[in-house]
Amino acid sequence: MQFKNDNVDANMIVANVVDNFQLQLAEKEGKCNLYLEATNANIIADEQHFTNVISNLVDNAIKYSNDNLVI
Repeated sequence: MQFKNDNVDANMIVANVVDNFQLQLAEKEGKCNLYLEATNANIIADEQHFTNVISNLVDNAIKYSNDNLVI
């Protein structure tokens, strides 16, 4: 597997992923509190793979939680 390591903004990726899950969160009457206060959120990562990791974590949190969940 070949990774394309770039300088990416982790805060932006996390915010975008959570935004993409708003419908699923609403269906379970859930919410996600974001604390994106990193002074330097730039990381070296493959943007697509990092996005997939965060998406999987949020998706699993929603899938395997009861209603009124808070992430």
